[in-house]
Amino acid sequence: MKIFYYTPFFTCVRDYLVEKGIEVIKEGKKAIYILPSREAIFDVRKKFLAASGNLINTSVFSFSDLAGELAGKKTITEDVSLLIIRNILNNREDGFFKGVKNRPGFVTSLYGVIKRLKRLNLSSDKLDQVKYNFTGLMPEKLDFIRSVYEEYERYKEKESLYDLNDMPSVALKKIKYAPLLFQTGIIVIDGYINIDPVDKFMMKTISKYYPDIDFYCSIPFKNSYNEEFIKSEIIKDLKDLGFIYSNKTFPEKKANPSIKSLCEYLYSDETVLKGDVRGVKISNSPCIDHEVREMAGLIKKKILSGETVPEKIAIYVKNINEYSNAFEEIFNELNIPVLATWKKLLIEVPLIKDFLGLLNIYIKGREHEGIRNIFSSIYLLPSDILEKLDGKSDKIPLKRIFTGKDPSEYPDKFSHIIKEYCPDLDFSAFIDIISSLNPSGSDTKEAYLTKLIEVADRLDLKGNIINLYLQGIIEGKNFTRDIKALDSLKTIMSEIIEIEKKYNLLSEGFTVEQIYEELVEWASVERGKTAKDTGGVRILNTDLARGQYYDIVFMPGVNEGIFPSVLSENPLFDSGEHDLFMSQHINLINKKWELEREKIRFNLCMATATEELYISYRTCDEKGEYMIKSSFLDDLSSLIDEELLKALTHQKIYMRNRFEPRKEPQSHKEMLRKTIHYIWKDQSSSVDNTVCSEEILDYINHAAIMEYGRQENPFFDSYDGIVTEPSPLKNKYSFTPSRFNSYSSCPFKYFMERVLAITVDDENEPDERKIGSFYHEILKDYYKDNSCYDREKLYSIFDRVFNDTLKRLYHNIMPEKLWQFIKKEFFSVISTFIENDIKNLEYYREKTGFTMKPCFLEHPFTIKDEEKMIRGVVDRVDLEMDEQNCFTGRFIIYDYKNSSTKELKNSVEGKDFQLPLYYLAIGEQLKDKFPDVNPECIALLYYSIKEHKKSGIVRSDMKKNIFNRGGPGYTVGKENMIVLMEYISRKTSEVIEKIKNGVFTLPCLCPMENSKYPCDYRKICRYDRYRIAEKDILEKEI
Repeated sequence: MKIFYYTPFFTCVRDYLVEKGIEVIKEGKKAIYILPSREAIFDVRKKFLAASGNLINTSVFSFSDLAGELAGKKTITEDVSLLIIRNILNNREDGFFKGVKNRPGFVTSLYGVIKRLKRLNLSSDKLDQVKYNFTGLMPEKLDFIRSVYEEYERYKEKESLYDLNDMPSVALKKIKYAPLLFQTGIIVIDGYINIDPVDKFMMKTISKYYPDIDFYCSIPFKNSYNEEFIKSEIIKDLKDLGFIYSNKTFPEKKANPSIKSLCEYLYSDETVLKGDVRGVKISNSPCIDHEVREMAGLIKKKILSGETVPEKIAIYVKNINEYSNAFEEIFNELNIPVLATWKKLLIEVPLIKDFLGLLNIYIKGREHEGIRNIFSSIYLLPSDILEKLDGKSDKIPLKRIFTGKDPSEYPDKFSHIIKEYCPDLDFSAFIDIISSLNPSGSDTKEAYLTKLIEVADRLDLKGNIINLYLQGIIEGKNFTRDIKALDSLKTIMSEIIEIEKKYNLLSEGFTVEQIYEELVEWASVERGKTAKDTGGVRILNTDLARGQYYDIVFMPGVNEGIFPSVLSENPLFDSGEHDLFMSQHINLINKKWELEREKIRFNLCMATATEELYISYRTCDEKGEYMIKSSFLDDLSSLIDEELLKALTHQKIYMRNRFEPRKEPQSHKEMLRKTIHYIWKDQSSSVDNTVCSEEILDYINHAAIMEYGRQENPFFDSYDGIVTEPSPLKNKYSFTPSRFNSYSSCPFKYFMERVLAITVDDENEPDERKIGSFYHEILKDYYKDNSCYDREKLYSIFDRVFNDTLKRLYHNIMPEKLWQFIKKEFFSVISTFIENDIKNLEYYREKTGFTMKPCFLEHPFTIKDEEKMIRGVVDRVDLEMDEQNCFTGRFIIYDYKNSSTKELKNSVEGKDFQLPLYYLAIGEQLKDKFPDVNPECIALLYYSIKEHKKSGIVRSDMKKNIFNRGGPGYTVGKENMIVLMEYISRKTSEVIEKIKNGVFTLPCLCPMENSKYPCDYRKICRYDRYRIAEKDILEKEI
C-alpha cells in the first residue's frame, strides 16, 4: 500500500502517522519515519516517546541517514574529497577550466557540481552522453567536469573510499538483504518539498524487494494559491512511484485563527484580515543589533510572565551567520537560553587574512600586496616595531623592492630599504622569518606547510595578540576570537598534511599560489558543531521549518535579496546554461526552481506559529546602505485590511534612534544605558527618584564596575578571587589534607567554605560520614589483635559498632525487616572486604617471605614548622616484619574509601595531596620510633571498601608483591618515589603561599562543569571557561 496525503497547514497528519507507526510496532514490526530537517526529526522522536515511552523498533531520520544505515560504510569527510579533487586538478594542464583551476572557490564549486550530479543519479558516463545535447562552450565545460568526476570516482574505488554522496548507490546493492528492513511494517515520508532522484530510486528498490511494507507520505502544506510547484515536483514523483492520493480529513491543530488565515491565503492577493487581530506584528529595525535586542526583550518578557517557555519559541533567520554575533551577545546579556549552531568562517578573521597574505610575497603579480600587507597589519610585526613605524610606513618606497625577477632577492632589498628610511629599526629577525617562506627551500608541499606552521610560531603571533589586548587595541572578545582562529589555522594545515599522507595524495610539485588558494578555500568553509536537542529558544535556518509547532515564532531579516535569497547559482555555469540544463531535466539548483522553494519555506515558517507571529525587516544594512523589505512581506500585507495593517505595523525606526533605551530594561546593561540616557537628556535637574534612585544608581554603577573588571581586566582582580587585603590570612593556622585537595580542585570554593565560612547543608553528607566512620571503627577494632579471618570475632565487633553508630540513623525510620536487611548488607560488605584483605596480606608473605602487619590504625599526626601546621588522621599503616617480628623499614599507607579511588596522576598534577602528606608525616614518625631502621614507603594506596580496589602510588619494584593481579597502571621507581614526594611537598608550600597571599581565583577547568550535580556556588563564581583561559594565559606569559 502506498498512500500520500496533501493537506492544509495546521492539520494533525503527523500525529496520525506516528499512531500508525506505533500500531505496527505493537504487532512486532519496525517503523521507519523519514524527515527533511533536524528539528522535524526531534519533533517526531518526542511524539514517539510521548506515545510509547521508547524508540524501540523505531528509526526516525533523513534520507541520507537511511542510505548510510543501509550502506553500512564509513565515509570520508568533505575536506578529504576537496583535497582529492585538488590533487587531480594539480596534475592536469589541459581542459576548459585550466586557467582558473587554482582560483579560490573553484574546487568547492566543482565538487558542488559532482555532488549534485550524484543526487540526480547521473554518473560520469551518463554525463558524457548528455554533453552532446548542448552546443557552444557547454560540451567543453562538461567534458572537463566529466573527466575530473571520473578520475575522482576511480581514485576512491582504488583506495576503497566512500563519500557521503556514495551512500545511496551503495545502499541500493544492499537493500535486498538489509537487516534494517527485515520485519519493517511501515515507512513514512513527511515534510519534503521535493525528493531527489537517488532517494526516489532507493524507495522504488525497497518497494520492489519488500512489497509488504506500507508506505505513507505526508505533504502538510497545501496552499491553493501556490501549489503548482508541489504538483510538478513531489506529487508527480510520488505518483511515478505508485502512490495514491487519499482525501482523508484530519483534526486541525489549535492555533491563532489570524495566523491560520494568513498561511492559507498567502499569495492570493485577497484581503482576509479585518477588525481586531492579535498575535501578528510586522516591525522594522535600522540594524541587526536593534532588531535582535527588540526581539530578545520581548522574548524575555514572555518567558518571565509565564506565557511560554524557551523551548516553545523559534526564531527563523535566513542568513543566520550574519546574525550570530548579535544573538550570542544579546541573548547572553539578557540570560535567555538558546539552542543554536554557530558556523563561522575562519577567513573572515583579520589575523588569518594577514597571515595568509604573507604568501603573496612569493606569488607573481601579488608581491607588492604581500609587502604592503606587512605594514597594514597589526598582527604580523612586534608591537615595538609597530610603534616606531607609526607614520613612517607610507614614506617607504616599497616598489623598489620588486625590481628584478628573482623573489629570493626581495627580503634583502626589503631589509636594505627599511634601514635606509628607518635606521633605528632592527628588521633582521623578521626578514629571516619571511625569507624562510621562499618555496625554493622546500621540495614538497608537506615540507612547505610544516614550514608555514613554524613561521606562525616564530612570528610569535600569540604573543602579538596578547600585547594588542594589553594595550587596548583589540577587545576581549576579539582576543578570544584571534587565539582560537590561530589555533584553528594551525590545525587545518596539520590536517592537510595528515590527510594527504593517509590517502596517498602527497606530491612533490607545488606552487605558493596553489598553497595560498587551498588554505583560503579551507578557511572559507563553515565549521561548527550541530546543536543537540536541548532546552532553549530555537534559532533556526528557514529550511528547518517542516511541520513542527511553537507557541511564538520570530522571523527577522525578511528583506529582498535575503528572504527570498538571491541564489548564487553554481559559478561554473551562467544563468542561461542553468536554464539549458533544466530543459534537459538536469537541475543543478536553478534560480527559478529555488525561488519556488523559498515561497514555500516562507509559508512553512509562518505556519509553525500557533499563538503569535512576529516578522521584521531591516531598513539599512550594516554599512548604512538602504535595504528594502521582502516581496514576501508585500504578499503578506496584501491580505490585511489597510487600517488594520497600520495597527499591526510598527512605525519606521531610523538609524539615529537605534540607541534609544527601551521603556522596560531587560538587563543591567540596558538599565544603565537608560539611566545614563535620562541624565544626559536632563542634565539641569537632579535624578528623578521615580526613574532611578541614588541607591539604584549606586548599585548599577557598582555592578558595572564589577562586570567590567571581570570581563575587561586582562588579569585576575578582586572580582575574580584575589583578596586585596590578605593580611589576616597570613596568620598561622592549621591545614588538613582534605583542605589542600579542596583548594587544588577549586580555590574559589575553598574561599567560600573555609575563609568566609559560607557552607551549604547537604542532607546526605552526615549520613555518608557516619557510614564511613562506621567502617573505619570496625576495621580499627578488628585489626588490633587479628591477623587472620575470624567471622565470629568480626560479627561481635560489627554488632556492637553497628548498634552504637548506625542504629540511631536508620532504625527509627524504617520497618524491622528492612532494618535487618540493611544490617545484613553492611556486614556482607565489611566481611568480604576483610576476607579479601587478609588474602592479600597472605599473598605478600608468599611473595616476599615477610609479613605486612597493620600497626597504625586511625593514627593522628601533626606536621609543624615555622610556615605551616598540618593535622590529620591516617586510616592505616602496614609495617613489614621479619620472622623475629622486627620492623624491616618497608611500609604501606592506606586511606579507606567507601567506593571509588584516585590515581597517581592526581598527585602528580597537584590535585591530590592526601597520601603524600600522610607519607611525610608517617616517615618522620617512623624515623623517631625506629632510629636504627631506614623507612621505605613502597606504596600509598586508596583502598575501596565496597569495590575492594586499590589505587594510588606504588613502587614499580614492589607492584607484583602487593597485587596478585591488576593494580595501578602508573608506578614509580624507588628513587623517583622520593623525588615525587619532595615535589609534592613543594607544591604544598606553594598552595599555602597562595592562600596566605589571598589567591582564590577560579580554575581554568571547573571540576563541576560537566557534572550532573551542580556546584552550590555556581551563582556566585560566574565561571566562564574562555574568560578564565584568557586571564590564565596572560598570567603565565607574564
